[in-house]
Amino acid sequence: RQSSVVSTCFFACPGWLGSHRASIRTCPLWPTVAVHLVATMAPDPDKALNALRRLAANKVCGSCPYEERMGFKDVCMKYKIFICSDCKSAHQAFSHRCKSITMSNWSAAEVAELEEANNGGNTVHNATYLANLPPNYRRPIKGCHPNDMKEFVKEVYIDMRFYDPNGTP
Repeated sequence: RQSSVVSTCFFACPGWLGSHRASIRTCPLWPTVAVHLVATMAPDPDKALNALRRLAANKVCGSCPYEERMGFKDVCMKYKIFICSDCKSAHQAFSHRCKSITMSNWSAAEVAELEEANNGGNTVHNATYLANLPPNYRRPIKGCHPNDMKEFVKEVYIDMRFYDPNGTP
């Protein structure tokens, strides 16, 4: 499987420079092929995890509209999303398993779960769990009262009020 990913990137990237890191910067199919390369080829799961957290879609919290310039330090493993610390607390209130990117040990399998190809990451999440969210809906924001955030998490994940199983990124 890994060799097919490499050959796909080799033929798809006119700027192939002989290393996976170089292809990330020059790949016209960025981020899908390049990040997949990092996640599947990196011997260190932490490097692959950091590459995933720095994708543009994963820099916006999966539950609230807060944006983090360097990427979030928390992941809700149940929904495979990158989230802010306030949303992490709200998810944990419902016993959703959350992990810290910086304070937890990560296996390669756990990192692979967060790839878009495995229905992970905030892009896939937004296309399914938030698919039917009205454009004028007032989502709670980072720093709001914790009960407001918990209520929103309940609406989205427990009641599945905005869910569309056929949503596509």
